[in-house]
Amino acid sequence: MENEIVHEIFQQFEGKFPPTDQEIPIKQTIMFFCNNKISKVFCATAFDYLAGLNTQQFNQSRLFVYLNHFEQVSSRIINHLLQIREKNVFHRYDFGETENLIKYNSKTAPKYPYSRIIFNKIVLISGLNDAIASPDDVHQLRKKLSGKIFIDYIVKNPKWNHLDFIFGKNGYENVNKFIAETIEKYSGKKLINHHN
Repeated sequence: MENEIVHEIFQQFEGKFPPTDQEIPIKQTIMFFCNNKISKVFCATAFDYLAGLNTQQFNQSRLFVYLNHFEQVSSRIINHLLQIREKNVFHRYDFGETENLIKYNSKTAPKYPYSRIIFNKIVLISGLNDAIASPDDVHQLRKKLSGKIFIDYIVKNPKWNHLDFIFGKNGYENVNKFIAETIEKYSGKKLINHHN
């Protein structure tokens, strides 16, 4: 079913995404989809579904406020996420063999070098229902960052998804309180106005 939905969305662009060779701001694409009479009804649900369905945390009445946060997100970022998902490798953007040779001096896009991460006090925060950074993806990241993760915090809400970290109705209780308390504990400084 997920592939059928994606296929239907891409059909709006005659099978091409992005619709031209130039980068198209994602906000324009989403606004087109959400303002369409037929698809408007499904927009909020689709928005939430793409990140991991959790309608309890998604305030549908604020959809257009949320959309304004996507002003700087381009179709290239979406394409990059799709490339990573397809190859199951965390790598730089793949421009194709010819352009890769120019940009990276390699026919393939290089993998991100985890070995170059020298900081060993990483706080890793993840959700169990995240369709973009899935629990399996996070598990692979944990293995690659072995010995460098200082705190590994998994949101207790089993439905917590990728967008809930930013837009979740209970963001303070599930994530932001932990972040503020961790900063206070290890910096020795009190943060203003985070306590209820």
